[in-house]
Amino acid sequence: MLHHTSRAVALTFAVVLFALLLANLAYNFMSPGGGLDTPQLTILGALFLACVIISTDALTELSFGPLKARWKIDELERKVCALQLAVGAIVTSYEREHLKKLIGKGSDYVTFQWSLYHELERLLALGYITPADRERGLRSIRDISGEQDGYAFHLRDHVEITPVGEDYLDLYKEWFEADTQQQA
Repeated sequence: MLHHTSRAVALTFAVVLFALLLANLAYNFMSPGGGLDTPQLTILGALFLACVIISTDALTELSFGPLKARWKIDELERKVCALQLAVGAIVTSYEREHLKKLIGKGSDYVTFQWSLYHELERLLALGYITPADRERGLRSIRDISGEQDGYAFHLRDHVEITPVGEDYLDLYKEWFEADTQQQA
């Protein structure tokens, strides 16, 4: 039987993946040559697996259809590990640090670099951040910096973390940072 905490983790994961999928679909359909690409199909597959985990009460064995395919707990655990790897790889360590700065962990003081700007664009496309200036968007960062590397500013003055971004950080912390703390 699936424990309550496992169900909550799976549900949280499914919600995060669904939000990611919607953000990526919207972004790709607005861009030239838009459509589903490999990462989106991977997210869709992971979302399907999370839904299977959520919807079942018996984890020792699942059977469905005329093939009577049977999944054992070990197989599901391997799939969950694969999902954990996918969650860990969705956002780079640099992007994750930006998210942490936005929830108040550490200084939010950064210097303009094009790599920072592109990381913020990606976080915006994923739906993890939103611009503080809704009219100008991330352009406000380019405007104040004069697009010159090295201009220092407070990140929280220009972007905010969304609830989806906070959920991602919580899930990442639960799956990855808790393991690191236990090993120490």
